[in-house]
Amino acid sequence: MATNAFGAVTSAPVSLTVEAPVSPQFVLQPQSDHVYAGQYVGLQVAAVGTPPLNYQWFHDGVAVPGATSASLVLPNFSTNDAGTYLVKVSNETESATSLAATLTLADAAPARGGLVRFANVSEAPGSLTIFAPVFDVDGLTRLNGPDFVSQMYAGVTPEQLRPVAPPREFSSGFWQPMTVVLPNGAPNATVFVQARVWDRRSGVTYETARALGGKFGRSALLQIVAGEPHMPPFPFEGAPLTGLVSFQLQAGLPNFTTGLLELTEHRDDGTLLWQLKGAAGFRYLVERQTDGANWTPFQVLTNATGIVTFTDTSAGDAKMQLYRARMLD
Repeated sequence: MATNAFGAVTSAPVSLTVEAPVSPQFVLQPQSDHVYAGQYVGLQVAAVGTPPLNYQWFHDGVAVPGATSASLVLPNFSTNDAGTYLVKVSNETESATSLAATLTLADAAPARGGLVRFANVSEAPGSLTIFAPVFDVDGLTRLNGPDFVSQMYAGVTPEQLRPVAPPREFSSGFWQPMTVVLPNGAPNATVFVQARVWDRRSGVTYETARALGGKFGRSALLQIVAGEPHMPPFPFEGAPLTGLVSFQLQAGLPNFTTGLLELTEHRDDGTLLWQLKGAAGFRYLVERQTDGANWTPFQVLTNATGIVTFTDTSAGDAKMQLYRARMLD
């Protein structure tokens, strides 16, 4: 209110909300892998919580000097790099520790050199065997511009799918085509290929954007035979993505990743019986806190039906016991 000798005037009201700090939570965990000598390896996590978030990576329990971001890069993997990695994220109130990821030195480098033409429209003159534009969440608007990208994932098995090419930007529903030399698939070998698309304003990778609630989508898993070098007709060398069809993005689903925990029984010996409710067919990580400051992994559960139970036999040893659950991909 402002006043003078002639009167007073009052401003429009404003609202002030004081929010409790949010403890850090991992929405993307590091992944174990088999790695050959000399390979470029990147471990990555994503976390949410009240900023600023501080990271520290550990290798076999020892802090990695300078490894204080959400990603850890090993540009030239060697025997000394093999082992177990995890990362701790913290803010001013609490901390959380990721699941452990194990990097194992593979015996030999995989066969490589197969060619795949990463394109969602046929490029050969007079051919439209592939016409698969990608749409936004409305199913009508074609993706366009630098905010949306597509990246090719490939592997000799569905479990070994890895990004094998840089992200490609969109124009009128079609990403910029390129020929990809597979680092994990030989010429004439059967490989599995998938296109993964996301809004990179939400994250630099598909996994990060999806975990943080950004738009994302992916094609069906395609099984193709990798091409040989210089496969005609030039310059469209490489096996095409035969069977690729259009798909659309999903809206961000950050709340879909959490699980509801209910205490169903507190036994006389201190054992707690819990029930987790969530999406059927997914794995969940249950975390536990006993000291008021540090969340640690407790159990990984497969929620086959939508409801799964678990027990904690050590609960009687702690004065305070907190639990939370989040879906694993």
